[in-house]
Amino acid sequence: MSEHIERIISSTKVLHFISVCVAILASVALAFCLIFTKSVSMPFVIAVLIYTVLAPMIRFLTKKTKMPNLLILSLTFLAVCGLTALVAIFIYNSIGSFISGADAYREKLIDIANWATFTASKYNFHIDNAFILDALRNLPVFTFVKSLGSVLLSLSISTFLVIIILFFFFAGSRAAEQKTTKESKTMQEIQSRISFYITVKVAVSLITGIVVWIILGAFNVELAFMFGFITFFLNFIPNVGSIVAVLLPVPVIFLQYGLGSRFIIIMSLAITAQFVLGNIIEPKVMGSAVDMHPVTVICALVVWSLIWGIAGAFLAVPLTAAIQVVMARFKTTAPLAELMAGRIPSF
Repeated sequence: MSEHIERIISSTKVLHFISVCVAILASVALAFCLIFTKSVSMPFVIAVLIYTVLAPMIRFLTKKTKMPNLLILSLTFLAVCGLTALVAIFIYNSIGSFISGADAYREKLIDIANWATFTASKYNFHIDNAFILDALRNLPVFTFVKSLGSVLLSLSISTFLVIIILFFFFAGSRAAEQKTTKESKTMQEIQSRISFYITVKVAVSLITGIVVWIILGAFNVELAFMFGFITFFLNFIPNVGSIVAVLLPVPVIFLQYGLGSRFIIIMSLAITAQFVLGNIIEPKVMGSAVDMHPVTVICALVVWSLIWGIAGAFLAVPLTAAIQVVMARFKTTAPLAELMAGRIPSF
């Protein structure tokens, strides 16, 4: 009898080990599949996330208002398209203003190079000023514009695909609602957690971007609005995004004011705003909506960045949160979901 029980236990362990190995191999295969199908899979996932955020709002408006569901879906879709168009126009105008001011920035860099060379010569440090000035005068601005143009073209195609896929989601949601009115618990939890996370993240990032814009604008820093806009987007990247957002305006502030008191005040205010909003207010509002350990967030950021680049960094947290919810529903993967939350699982 005892031998029979031992055989059952050992066979169960073997099956569990095989299941884990198969899951690892499937995850690696899926990662390679996502990399090779990036041009299609990434817009599809972005459309799914956007629809996940908007679906609760659509259901709420359908219940609370007397408007037909089809009209609400149409208005929501048009609002998304309009917002996308406004963002595209703003990005185009910001890049245009930056490129038009390239000559002015080049001249400021030349002035700083002359000052640095003169200061170094006082302390018997000899710098080839002619080489530096020649390099600054021949900065590859047009090469940068060309590469930027190809990036914007790729971004435009991806945005168009997102809108098309989102249209089919909106078109199919009405048919799905007519068939069933009860969603599974797993889907409800995924939708709730991702929707809450993205909503809070958008609100906090928007406030951070506005505060940064006000700080830079108060000191008449050039491109203040663009830096505020970039800060809004970079705050979606966990941990790293806020650091990059603080460092981005540094060259422009340095070119305008040098390393004086204004530079120190502006940077101090920007760093304080990022720290208070990102490390004090956001965690309190977010609570346990995203039940993931900071190490899990960093690992997710690295993995999704390797798969989809910068877009993967933006999508890392909501995608990992969805995967964690699904894993928690199955007995085999539930311990790993607990580990992702920073809790020691009981095997």
